[in-house]
Amino acid sequence: MTADIDNIRIIKRKGTPVFVVIPYVEYLALMGCNDITLPPEVVKMNIEGDSIVKAWRTYKKVSQRKLATRIGVTQSAIAQIENSKKPRKNTLRKIAKALGVKLEQLTYKKS
Repeated sequence: MTADIDNIRIIKRKGTPVFVVIPYVEYLALMGCNDITLPPEVVKMNIEGDSIVKAWRTYKKVSQRKLATRIGVTQSAIAQIENSKKPRKNTLRKIAKALGVKLEQLTYKKS
């Protein structure tokens, strides 16, 4: 049996809590690993299938066209980057700067 409380899941057996599942970013914060943090909304979009670039762009409320202008590429290039399994690191650096995030926040891998 499970019970959801906001973004925390408590797993029970025979009515007794046995596990607590929390978002990874919250786990990192609890463990004192604050070097790379991601908003829960970004993590959720990424887990649901959006690329990390698209998740951040959406979270920051930046259109593909606007991001493209900021880094000097076309809107269709941004679409390709968002669909790419492994964008180039130099491109990710430009996107990170344009979105105001750390490069490491764009190279996060969902588990």
